[in-house]
Amino acid sequence: MFGFDRVYPQRGRFTVFLSVAFCVVFTSSCIIPSGPTDEGPAFHLQVSVRDRNNNAVAGLRVSAWNLIRLPGLSKARGRAESGVLSTATLGYALPVQSSVQLLLSELNGTVLDTLVEGEYPAGIYRVALSVHLNAGCRVLKCTLRAGVFRDSLYAVLWQPDPASSVLGYTSSMGIVVATDPLSFPNVFDLPAMVFTSNEGPEALGTFTIPASVAICLVDTAADLSQTYRVDIHRGENDVTLPWNAPQPLSRGVSVDYPVLTKRIYSDSTTIVVPKTYALYQSYPNPFN
Repeated sequence: MFGFDRVYPQRGRFTVFLSVAFCVVFTSSCIIPSGPTDEGPAFHLQVSVRDRNNNAVAGLRVSAWNLIRLPGLSKARGRAESGVLSTATLGYALPVQSSVQLLLSELNGTVLDTLVEGEYPAGIYRVALSVHLNAGCRVLKCTLRAGVFRDSLYAVLWQPDPASSVLGYTSSMGIVVATDPLSFPNVFDLPAMVFTSNEGPEALGTFTIPASVAICLVDTAADLSQTYRVDIHRGENDVTLPWNAPQPLSRGVSVDYPVLTKRIYSDSTTIVVPKTYALYQSYPNPFN
């Protein structure tokens, strides 16, 4: 066994670990998204908050996330609300030495980070990443270019946690406005997403990003909160919510995020060279 580590300074909100293990073989569950690459659909959300006397309530923190349903929901939800940093892992295979580029992008085509770029020998690789975004739900596109091979897939960041999905604070008029459709990926025309566990890229089923959204109102000074379920769609969304029965707020665990690092190692004792190029589904999916 031989190896080497390279540590790079922080250059964004992503933590990336790249490894190649020639003795590890993944099972493919690759998909080829045909999703949007433009600016996204027209979208406008206005949340108005009123008290029992129909007066505007100012200074409340407003958070929102899509209510995804998938197998083992309580386990996935617990990971997010515990505040434990979880990473997603991507796998890809090179049958020959190739020039490789692995990009992480928003649904509108904006590149967030270049996860891998350079010349790599034949082998099966894994890339672990952590995305530091204030987002309740975000669908990210991973695109692999290796030689003449091209493929892509969707990785879903899901954080059903008021502290991780803040839209803003209500104004003196009791209003918060959101205009970024990327924060509500259900407004895009997306296919079903591949559901995977923490264990590997094997598909365990599929899930969709529903229109049902949790909107959580929080009085951060008094530690009180009130949560509603509403449907959000593309176009205009005007939502009025009452602040009339807030409950004590359950606090999550804060997380210290590490700097960007990249580690590369190889096993020279057992070499398994893949026969074809491949991009394997991220796991777990969704991740948080």
